[in-house]
Amino acid sequence: MVENIAMIAFFTFILVFGVSGNATVVIVYLTNKKLRKHFIATISLALFGTFGSMFYSISLYQYLIDENMTGITCNLIGFALSTLAVGTIHQLALLSYERYLATVHPFTLRRCTIQHKLLAVAFTVLCTLCTTIPPLIGWSRKIRSALQIILPSSPTFARWIDDDPQCPFLGNSSVRSNISFKRSVGSNTSVQQSIGHFSAQRDRTFQRRLTRIVLAAILTFMVSWTPYAILAVIWQFVGNEIPPRKYILTSVCFAKASVVWNPIIYGLNDRQFRVRFMMFARSSIRLGSLMGRDERRSEEHHHTFIERGTEL
Repeated sequence: MVENIAMIAFFTFILVFGVSGNATVVIVYLTNKKLRKHFIATISLALFGTFGSMFYSISLYQYLIDENMTGITCNLIGFALSTLAVGTIHQLALLSYERYLATVHPFTLRRCTIQHKLLAVAFTVLCTLCTTIPPLIGWSRKIRSALQIILPSSPTFARWIDDDPQCPFLGNSSVRSNISFKRSVGSNTSVQQSIGHFSAQRDRTFQRRLTRIVLAAILTFMVSWTPYAILAVIWQFVGNEIPPRKYILTSVCFAKASVVWNPIIYGLNDRQFRVRFMMFARSSIRLGSLMGRDERRSEEHHHTFIERGTEL
């Protein structure tokens, strides 16, 4: 009972703040032409967080009705979680490479148009879907015999495949996550070292701030997903039994909470984001007040017209 209440509160928090926070990042950067060109990768990262958070409503529904997910629902949740994780890794790697170009090869980045950046984002999305769609459509059934041929003397591995068809995919994602993280952190380290070559103090400060934001996004993602990746590796290659439920729930909660960190990071560290957000909020409030005033005026005019008709 206590577990259900805690998980309902957790998924409600993720659903509300994950969707609203990431959608705010998308709207603020997308509505400004200058920011839209420079933050294409950030917008795509926020879109991943928005749609990934929406899928958590299924998990919330599961705990509300107090039933375990099976069949297509379980597969969809696994697909959404895997797509969110792998897609975020690819987008963070793209952000890191963009920061590298901005500091080491600034003129190369300036020649990149918005179409080039959109193509890069589309390529990362395609790579993500090529990784996460095969398990959804029955990838394990097609390679089960091949894996048993490759590893004929591993009954434990065969039992893992029988128990969970997606477990080899989880291990593959964990290894690729560690490789991508090392490449991303290495790129950001080289960025920090190359910043000193800039002569203009303003450019130096601007590039350092953006690099620090991207590095914070990478580190928070690593902190969120590392327990889940470690548990998956231990489950497949070290342990012989399924880990205790409390460890699984804890690692999953850490991983799913990753969708709320990026809006907080950009909200606290990016001055342009805060300025644009305040302008967007003020314009929305002003538009709402004007619409309310027009409605009141139309209602007053309507009542006055009715009263005059009654007097006549």
